[in-house]
Amino acid sequence: KESSSSSSSESENSDEQMKELLAEIEQMLAEQEELNEQLATAEESNETPPSAEAQAQLGQRSSQAAKTTSGLPILSGTQGGAEALAALLREAANLQGQASGRIQDQALGQALQFGTEGEATLTDAAELLRAALGQADRILSEANELPAGYAPLIENYLRAISYEE
Repeated sequence: KESSSSSSSESENSDEQMKELLAEIEQMLAEQEELNEQLATAEESNETPPSAEAQAQLGQRSSQAAKTTSGLPILSGTQGGAEALAALLREAANLQGQASGRIQDQALGQALQFGTEGEATLTDAAELLRAALGQADRILSEANELPAGYAPLIENYLRAISYEE
């Protein structure tokens, strides 16, 4: 029972980390949407464009979030798992960096295109992470319903997926 409770505690901890990462991705997504609206408005009406620094900071945060995913036990069956999520976040960081460069160059149409692509990439990352959280919740709920003899099997499985890269 102690080992299953520690395994359950580890799973809840990684679940919490995934939820925190999802909240961060959703926050970045909201910020990117706002920047894209500002870019669209600036392009249409020749207003002052948004700060390139804000766009660059989003890129840095996306890059940091990509690094964070490597420690998360996201199942490989979830559209590629942690590796796929990290790739999406790195792609978003790249697009956001390109958008920042275009804002500095006053190429607002291109900046908006990169910002929109970055927004779509962040949306994909959030969807993948939501799917991983749903899969983890299913595994935990099934683990709680199984007879005690299955606890070591589940613990070994959860331990194995926590070491996936």
